[in-house]
Amino acid sequence: AVLVSPGVGGGFLRTLTKDWQTGIIWQARSGGPITPTTTGDTALTGLPQRPMIVAGVDPDLPKSERTWATTGSAPSLAWFNLAAFAQNPAGVWGNTPKGYLVGPGFWNVDASFSRNLNFSGGKHVELRVEAFNLFNHSNWANPTVQIGSTALTNGRVSNTSGDPRIMQFAVKYGF
Repeated sequence: AVLVSPGVGGGFLRTLTKDWQTGIIWQARSGGPITPTTTGDTALTGLPQRPMIVAGVDPDLPKSERTWATTGSAPSLAWFNLAAFAQNPAGVWGNTPKGYLVGPGFWNVDASFSRNLNFSGGKHVELRVEAFNLFNHSNWANPTVQIGSTALTNGRVSNTSGDPRIMQFAVKYGF
């Protein structure tokens, strides 16, 4: 949505307050589905394997248990409880459904603020400021969930999705 100010009052005050524009784009998405896998081919199918669900163990960690750790050279955030899954036995396809887990959500706000200055003869100048990811919010990427993996980031968020805050300034002259 783009809003344009009509100006307030009359005379100089109206000239000063009219033709300002602001635009906001807000995005919010829930997390995407993640299907846990296992290492190896214990089901003997030649296809990616799914683990067995451990009864009574919740794979979703509460926010209070999402802890930071340094894995390798980068910090990572525990996102899933991998104890909720077990390697599937030989010759058995795991019982974890496709898309069983939900990854981190995403939200972002982009904004613009500009002023049009009109001159005689149809000439005009636009002064513009734009901010992408205005609040510089970190959005987490999906973690890898592979049961039996020795990767230090398994079940942990170690990357972000989207860009950091980016601002740009512009002056446009129309004639």
